[in-house]
Amino acid sequence: EEYLLACLLQNPDLLVWLAAEADARKIAPPVAGDWQHVENQEIFRALRLYIAGDAHWDVELFQEGLTSHLHGRLGGLLAEAAMLPPSSIEDLRIEMLKVLVRIRMDRLKSDNTHIKFLIDDAQRSGDLEAVRSFDAINNHNLRTLSFLQDTWVGLTRVLAVQGRAEKGVKIR
Repeated sequence: EEYLLACLLQNPDLLVWLAAEADARKIAPPVAGDWQHVENQEIFRALRLYIAGDAHWDVELFQEGLTSHLHGRLGGLLAEAAMLPPSSIEDLRIEMLKVLVRIRMDRLKSDNTHIKFLIDDAQRSGDLEAVRSFDAINNHNLRTLSFLQDTWVGLTRVLAVQGRAEKGVKIR
């Protein structure tokens, strides 16, 4: 999650692209809840608000809009962004979309583990209504996870094709 946020801070216009591309692929656009750490959530919220305004990107102006306890976190993310290897904008876009998908897949896997424990507890206590409810949530999460895994594979193929030099003999 730090990588994704660092990339967005390095090039905030990519947030608009990421939201549009996610929507085009039938994936929810990035939201603050995608980040586990509260500091990252707050920085993301502030970034979304900043991008929604008319101001040109100015990291110092952005930092002024944050509460002071987030300045250190922002500095760390900006330092991480500065250390990233250079890449084409197209590669960066696909990589960011992959990271968003990966974050969501990891979250769903974790949620499903918790739901399985809740189902077991509800079964032991004989609460059939809770079992049905948790099963429905679990099934929804599994369908979403399957969709995200398919999306992940497709994005991985895009990156592999972009990174592979054409080889062979040209046939006319």
